[in-house]
Amino acid sequence: MATLEKIRGKAGLLIVVVGLALFAFIIGDFLRSGSTFFRQSQEVVLDIDGEKIKIYDYQQRLHEMETLAERNGTQMTDEQRAAINNQLAQQYIQDYVLEQEAGKLGLAVSADELLALIIGDGVQPSMIAQQFLSQYGINSTDKVAVNEFLNQISDKQIKTLPADQQSYVYAIQNEWRNVEKQIKDTRLQEKLAALLTRSYAINDIDAKYESGVPNREIALVQAPISVIGDANIKATDEEVKKYYDEHKEFFVQKYPSTIVQYIRAQVVPSAQDLASAETEMQKTRTEMLQQNDMEALARNYSEKFVAPSFLTPTELDRMNLGASITEFIKTAAIGEVNTPILENNHYSLVKLMAKKSAPESMNIAIIALDSTNLAKADSICDALNAGGDFAAAARKYSADPSSRETGGVLVFPNQFTQMPDSAVTEAMAQQMHLDTLFKVPANKVIKVNQNQVVFLAKAFNAKGMVDKYRIAYIGVDASFSDETYNKKYAELTELLNSGSTFAKMAEQARKKGLIVEENAEVSVFSDRLSDITSSREIVSWALKAKKDEVHDKIFRCGTNNLVIAAVKDQVPSGYRPMAMLKDQITEQVRIKKQGEKLVADLKAKKLNDLDAYATAMSSKVDTLVGVSFMPTGSQAAELAGYSMVTPISQLSEPFAARNYVMVVKPLSETDKAAGQSLEAQRAQKRRALGQQTAYRAFRKMLDLVPVTDNRARFY
Repeated sequence: MATLEKIRGKAGLLIVVVGLALFAFIIGDFLRSGSTFFRQSQEVVLDIDGEKIKIYDYQQRLHEMETLAERNGTQMTDEQRAAINNQLAQQYIQDYVLEQEAGKLGLAVSADELLALIIGDGVQPSMIAQQFLSQYGINSTDKVAVNEFLNQISDKQIKTLPADQQSYVYAIQNEWRNVEKQIKDTRLQEKLAALLTRSYAINDIDAKYESGVPNREIALVQAPISVIGDANIKATDEEVKKYYDEHKEFFVQKYPSTIVQYIRAQVVPSAQDLASAETEMQKTRTEMLQQNDMEALARNYSEKFVAPSFLTPTELDRMNLGASITEFIKTAAIGEVNTPILENNHYSLVKLMAKKSAPESMNIAIIALDSTNLAKADSICDALNAGGDFAAAARKYSADPSSRETGGVLVFPNQFTQMPDSAVTEAMAQQMHLDTLFKVPANKVIKVNQNQVVFLAKAFNAKGMVDKYRIAYIGVDASFSDETYNKKYAELTELLNSGSTFAKMAEQARKKGLIVEENAEVSVFSDRLSDITSSREIVSWALKAKKDEVHDKIFRCGTNNLVIAAVKDQVPSGYRPMAMLKDQITEQVRIKKQGEKLVADLKAKKLNDLDAYATAMSSKVDTLVGVSFMPTGSQAAELAGYSMVTPISQLSEPFAARNYVMVVKPLSETDKAAGQSLEAQRAQKRRALGQQTAYRAFRKMLDLVPVTDNRARFY
């Protein structure tokens, strides 16, 4: 009892002790969970309206995209990696917005619909699926072959394969899943776009301006305000502030950015380096003259080109080797090598290896055989060489939809004119691995195996005979030596180690003839700093650095750029500070005030013809045709308005339009031909404007979704 009495007497103390112990337990658990929460938040690479993307998932998709790009021949530089990174970030945002909006509207793509899109069951088959499956000789409309392929890349089937084959097939599986996702997303976008398109209604006023509205030919006098305006007119701080406050929504910055200042040295060859390069060039020229195996010789040089086939004169001109080198090739004897001159620290050596007269180009027709027709390849080939109709066979058997429609004839956009073209040169055929067609008689059908796909192909319709050339090219650079590079590096090191502020260093750098930039802006989307190649490392550092921080080491960018970098300021997302925009706004306000003064002065002159206005504005009279209420291109809306409301043969009053002051005189008016019925024109315009509205609406959705981009932590 005595003991119990003592405990009762100490009850208050016990409550405090137990309470403290319980509090310690709870706070300890909170701190542990808080630490976990903090660690998890640090792993978020993108936060899209609360949807958190962890770095592990993001990095895996990024790695897959980089691997695919490398497989397709992309050389992965820092800039390329940054571009793919940006593409992935935008894809995440787009996927989120699409999923959210589609969910609200009840839009979806079912499994059956997805399969129908792949095999073309009742709908146009997906071009994405066609292109992917054709790599493996599979006709996407062959449901059996597609299902067999899907079975082969299923988890169950992959696990039955030898271990050394599984990773390869898993990679194909991942690519296919991405293809399915692209097809599904594209379909969802089409459905969303269709709804948004139908949300646009063209009213009677819009319809009116689509039919029967005339256009005019006008005479015009215009002059840039910045040239003839009163230079004494300035924008006050109050006017600049007022403009900023009234237009703040134009200055919203969605993502943070960094203002970088830097000192840049470009290393160039010394006189001794140039002399060494000339010696190397003479040695290379002698070897080119003496050696016939240009492929073997060219292996020793980083810049080389040994033509695998003959080039036409037009192709030679388009190589941009320079007029003197091109002329040398066309007039040289076989085996001759030019004597180059140093241009931009570079020697260009060219040898004419062979020359012949042959057709400039031919047309090529193909039949791409898929899995269902592969066994018929030889019999189809024999039948065609016996006089069969190639075009009919292409329409019947070819798995390539584009050439199937043309009877097998390859038609493609001309790389220079972008117009449809079907002329294939020998060099082009070599790039397509079809140059054998230039070595067999015209119209002979041959069988070609290419990446597990079988083609039947023929060349026909030979164009005119021309001289064609095979050349070998080797470039010899006048490069700077290690000694030259080290001298420039030491110069910047001395500057960096001087202990001065960046402003003092910049002052000294200018005296030494170095490049100084004080306002280079970068963000997480920047793949480089200004125009400096391989400078993504600077961007990555700057995004994490503090204001006024100077990097303690010199950045080596590419082969010949050395950079001292500092952070001038960190700009948060939101409204851009007025201080950063002051010069831009000041100029805009000044131009507007000058324009108003110019217009008032010109009106006060009461001039009565365009020539008088041209004299007063130090300009001349121009003529424009096709001006209507619908401004085109960069045409100012004010110009269209004054041109259409001013009576024919009368002068408009002077007016300001953008950065110009103008006066117009309408000369004549032409009624717009009706062409289609009003209803047809209205429907056509409604579709066109509806599609534009749908595109802009989706872009606005992307712009409005809140995004916290933390990629700067990781890349």
